[in-house]
Amino acid sequence: VIFSEDFDESVKNEIMIYYLQAKKNVFLFKVPDYTKRQDIILEDISAISNSKIVNLNYNKIIFNDLGRINTAYIKENEVILMSDNKIEDRLIKLEKELKKTDSDYDKEFINDEIAKLTKGIATIYVGGITKIEKKEKIMRCYDAINAIEESKKGIVVGEGIIYLKVRETLSSNSIGDEIIKKALLMPFMIIMQNSGVTFNVFDEIKSSKYKKAYNIQNETFEDIKYSNIIDPESVVKEALINAASIATMLLTTNYLVINTNEDTMRI
Repeated sequence: VIFSEDFDESVKNEIMIYYLQAKKNVFLFKVPDYTKRQDIILEDISAISNSKIVNLNYNKIIFNDLGRINTAYIKENEVILMSDNKIEDRLIKLEKELKKTDSDYDKEFINDEIAKLTKGIATIYVGGITKIEKKEKIMRCYDAINAIEESKKGIVVGEGIIYLKVRETLSSNSIGDEIIKKALLMPFMIIMQNSGVTFNVFDEIKSSKYKKAYNIQNETFEDIKYSNIIDPESVVKEALINAASIATMLLTTNYLVINTNEDTMRI
């Protein structure tokens, strides 16, 4: 696999002749982007493959200048290189570049390069029979990605159980308290209803003092310490803030139209 800013036609012809005669796969790739960004990409490739970057002034290329990688996934317009070579020095250099630059545009690019060298990247192909189905699936992917990003700030037990724990701290001294307690219960009840759970899960969780969660997929109760039923902490906070904002708006509205025929759950 050969990377370069550009390829002369004579080089392409030589490679084609070599391929036809030796029956060895050779792939030519133009390095994307331009100027400084091209240099960064080439240095990243050099680090991951342990190869040497050469230019027109470099007259003598020896075998050890060539790099080696474990796996290359190659398509028409892209290539993914995978290697076990140590790249700590390269990452340190990129981190320094990140601190020196003041441009958000350049920071985003360098962060992308760091991600490619460490965490890796993935392309998720989303499709559907109809436009509405496709859009809904795309939004689910965005929700999952955003949830992962937000979870870095902290996590809490999911399934609406954290709201149930907050609910227990409230008194019943006023109508307002009762309304809030009922509102905090609804996320949990709606999740159970949407999942087709027909028996009373709430009593079991309440009797455990909210130390258990119901795994809908496995249909079992699990200790929240060892369960993967989680929510990002920031999402839970924002949900409460937004709910309070909507409630305030409704309380200050002169007229509301509601559907009284719709079934409602009572507790």
